[in-house]
Amino acid sequence: MQHSVVHTVIEGILIAAYTALLLVIITSKAKILKSAFYVIFVATGIADIFAIMVNCFNRLNRTIGFGPEIRSVVSIAIMIGGTTFLTHMIGNMFLVINRYSALCLLKKYDKIWSRRNVCIMIVLQYIVSLLAFTHLIGASIIYKQDDNGTYTFAGIDTASSWRNRFIYCGAALVYSVMSVCFNTKLLIEWRRLSK
Repeated sequence: MQHSVVHTVIEGILIAAYTALLLVIITSKAKILKSAFYVIFVATGIADIFAIMVNCFNRLNRTIGFGPEIRSVVSIAIMIGGTTFLTHMIGNMFLVINRYSALCLLKKYDKIWSRRNVCIMIVLQYIVSLLAFTHLIGASIIYKQDDNGTYTFAGIDTASSWRNRFIYCGAALVYSVMSVCFNTKLLIEWRRLSK
């Protein structure tokens, strides 16, 4: 149980620090912190904070063993967890493209990253992420009964679990490949301009 207390304290500190950072960016009068990069960073950061909270809840649910009586809360937490993960990955993809376009597409940068386009990207970031995990609505939450009579969360039904794995792995793969490609091009361009 001590391990859970330490984790919970660390997660609480992370949430507080991340929230403070986002508030500094949001409330700042500095023009640079109003740029497309930071607007997307804040939108992604909000999802990250929810992801930490959901992961904390899921870990506590497994450790403490709340049982089937909170099945609906667990279902919502699993859906939010998936949504925040995908929101984070899409947001990071936007940040990678933003960095790339700042150096390699300098003449088109302002047109690509206009306030309107950034707002559309953020809305799409959240909508796509939420829609990707709608298959979890009504998914079976599985509990196993331990020898002492308590229940422990075991997972979700097999079909939903496989869909989740596919989405998680697919998003991670797309982000990794895209990130390597864009960052490699960015590094090559940066070195070329440095000469």
